[in-house]
Amino acid sequence: FLFGLDPADGRELWKYAHGGAGFYANIINPVVVGTNGLLLTYRPDQSVLLRLNDATGPPTVAWTTRELKLNYGTPVVRGDVVFGYSGGFLTAIDARTGELKWRSRPPGDGFPILVDDHLVIAAKQGQLIVADAAADGYKAKASLDLFSNLLWTPPSFAGGRIFARDSYEEIAAVDVISTD
Repeated sequence: FLFGLDPADGRELWKYAHGGAGFYANIINPVVVGTNGLLLTYRPDQSVLLRLNDATGPPTVAWTTRELKLNYGTPVVRGDVVFGYSGGFLTAIDARTGELKWRSRPPGDGFPILVDDHLVIAAKQGQLIVADAAADGYKAKASLDLFSNLLWTPPSFAGGRIFARDSYEEIAAVDVISTD
């Protein structure tokens, strides 16, 4: 179940039987889409956008899509586009409909975050990639080989720096410089 709780007293407002099973059914990480949407990407065969109709009623299914499937990386949203992974493919879908906008094999499987109007991706193979967060296709702007070990965590951004770490012992801080 996915629960909606009153932040004032913790009282249950609604619950939604999401139908997931196994390990991933217990680690749902909803992503806020728009003003009243919750994107769930915990299933190996599809994602679902729930619409919160009011504060106390249960959500309804706005759409489902097979274009964005279970992945360790949490999707990010910019405007009307959701960027995430479906298998090893970086994928962009329309946040209003769930329809595919584009899919790209590069930069490889990884973990995206959104910094301004850019995707910052820590690829599992050790690269850091900056790409446009664009609805019309994948366009890498910069990349940097950081680690020889696998990455299993998303990057972070603070104070003008991108931070990334590998799965073993190394961490990197990369200064962001405008090229304009």
